[in-house]
Amino acid sequence: PTRVRAAVQTWASSIRTWNRNSNVDVEIFAQSNTTVGVPIVKMPGVSDNVYPPQKKSFSMMRYVSDHHGSDYEWFLRLDDDAYVHIEHLESLLRRIDSSQPLYIGSPGFGRDDDDFVEDNMVYCMGGPGIVLSKTTLASLSPKLGECLRNNLMTEHEDIELGRCVLHHTGVGCTKSYEMGTLFKNNYNVEE
Repeated sequence: PTRVRAAVQTWASSIRTWNRNSNVDVEIFAQSNTTVGVPIVKMPGVSDNVYPPQKKSFSMMRYVSDHHGSDYEWFLRLDDDAYVHIEHLESLLRRIDSSQPLYIGSPGFGRDDDDFVEDNMVYCMGGPGIVLSKTTLASLSPKLGECLRNNLMTEHEDIELGRCVLHHTGVGCTKSYEMGTLFKNNYNVEE
């Protein structure tokens, strides 16, 4: 409940305030009974506290596709500790054709051999958020269950989602400079 409340009091409320002039909705996926003024979606059989979180992430994508796939052009997935400058993101997305298969975010290439990142595979790092075009989400959604059951090679949700996107849509994460300025990870690496 504390994490849900914190998200609503920060990035979710800024999106809702800004939303008065745009067609944006926010839903939080949690097993919380907290009433916070933002719709909370509870998915049966999906826990908030299981690691790795592939089941939750893939189930969220499927839910969004099933319930909102024809309502919007773009779909943004954020972790509860992320922040998005929605006006900048909207400005970028208004210049891009959502009917194209696009998977947008901060590109990841894998750090270690045990990440099993294939040659030419670029996934979007989950921490700073990812954006899927409606076309990518529609192509990906029917394959999410198969990816979850048969193709997991690591505990990294973002790598596995990227692998699923690549295998079933042929799309890798964007690699442009602008993505690095919009989607950021805060690494606290002590050397």
